[in-house]
Amino acid sequence: MKIANSAIFFLSFVFLAPICAESVFMPDSACNCEASSSLGEKYSAYNMFDEDISTCWAAKGSKNLKLNFLVHSPLETLKIYTGYGKSKKLYFENNRPKKIRVSLSALAGWKDEVTETGRAYSSVLPVWSGVFKLKDKMKWRKIKLKANKSKQSEALKKAVEGLSEEQRKGAIKTFMVTIELLDVYKGSKYNDTCISEIEPVFSGRAKSFKSKIRMTKVENPEFVKVPVNEKTFVEISKNEDEYLFSFKAGNSKCVNKSFIEEDYDFFAPYSTPVEAGSVKLSKGRSVFLAAESASSGAWETILSVFNPEICKAAAIKLSFSVSLIHPFPHIEYSSAFEKSVLKEEKDFLLSLAPEYGYETPEKPAKDISDRQYAWYLWKKENPSEGPLKLRWYPGAPDEDNLKEAEIKNGKMIYTACFKGGVTQFDIKKNRFRPIYHAETSLTWPVSLLIWKNYLFIGTNGEGLKTINLKTMTLKNPPSEKHIQQMEIRNKKLYINGKSTKFKAF
Repeated sequence: MKIANSAIFFLSFVFLAPICAESVFMPDSACNCEASSSLGEKYSAYNMFDEDISTCWAAKGSKNLKLNFLVHSPLETLKIYTGYGKSKKLYFENNRPKKIRVSLSALAGWKDEVTETGRAYSSVLPVWSGVFKLKDKMKWRKIKLKANKSKQSEALKKAVEGLSEEQRKGAIKTFMVTIELLDVYKGSKYNDTCISEIEPVFSGRAKSFKSKIRMTKVENPEFVKVPVNEKTFVEISKNEDEYLFSFKAGNSKCVNKSFIEEDYDFFAPYSTPVEAGSVKLSKGRSVFLAAESASSGAWETILSVFNPEICKAAAIKLSFSVSLIHPFPHIEYSSAFEKSVLKEEKDFLLSLAPEYGYETPEKPAKDISDRQYAWYLWKKENPSEGPLKLRWYPGAPDEDNLKEAEIKNGKMIYTACFKGGVTQFDIKKNRFRPIYHAETSLTWPVSLLIWKNYLFIGTNGEGLKTINLKTMTLKNPPSEKHIQQMEIRNKKLYINGKSTKFKAF
């Protein structure tokens, strides 16, 4: 059936389930791809992934031609530029794909199924396959996969289950796209079939800056190899307290060049690479690295872009706190960040930062009803003592932290959380509000008591706090700093087993 004004005709669709017995071997390459044949190195499969339509993959004839490439995330759309896109003349002189079969498979293999030339995947699960007829035009075509993200993720899970129990502990999993050429538009001069470019669009990332990065699978954080182009790659290796960038080939002046020699104190010595890849900027491809480190109560994400042409890197560090009153990360810049020669790298990192959790304190001012900013606004708007400005939020309070204490008083429930604050939950109206948080997450509330019209809050370092439940006024009566237990005996308040008197009441 013809679809008006479309560049693609979808002919058939199959969703497959059984696991194939045949394993897959993928050779090491800069593009994680392979072709059944090529017209030499100048027209290799890498050209389809170099983001340049003036280069192409080409193979002799039109029979038995097949392409395989790996993607490490669920795929939404496949963009393809068929033919030789360098010029209209070359486009029509060479063969162009007319009908293709596109297939998606989930692969899983043991981490040790690797050789000097590539990796084997012993568990293969076909996910989806479709046949498409392409119009003969010099333009991009979009192929929409008929398997959504959840189906692809489920297939990957089943592929891992196809391994032995021992192999699952060190499973390497990914997806493979296969393109088979079924028919071509004949060239006027050459019997060579060409495809200029293939661009995977990942599920939920079509408008993402992160989607511009050609990711490399980080299988071993101690040693990551990132392809820059077909001949050159960067090795990121652990050397006790720093990461080194070195080149296997290409720009020899960067061999064993220390990536952090200018910013030694900027990088945490125990940071671990979690994502790596390459990104095309106007000066060529640069290497991207995301590393993480964690400590008690905080964690850091470091985003870096290394330019192999000048052997320099720009980096930003996002420091996150577990404290709910500090929901916004602190951002720092490496010393090389402001160098004019790295302006493009700097701009890319700043564009990328929001996708790694960075946002500014201006955001809650636009939406004060967003409950994720409830504690931040409480801390910002309330004094250490005096009348409280409180906001109600719909639903029950989040219970991410462990409960230290909880007490019910009529239709209200008061809860104190570990390294958190105290919430008031209105059972009847199903709403809550923060009513107290310590100065830091290390002096959190540990005990609660209600006496007369007052809520007593015992803290782990800031002493006793009281809130008048009629006027919602906070006070700080003199007391011991660390209060683990409170009780009423003979109309007297006992703290940590000792009798007390409070003029405040």
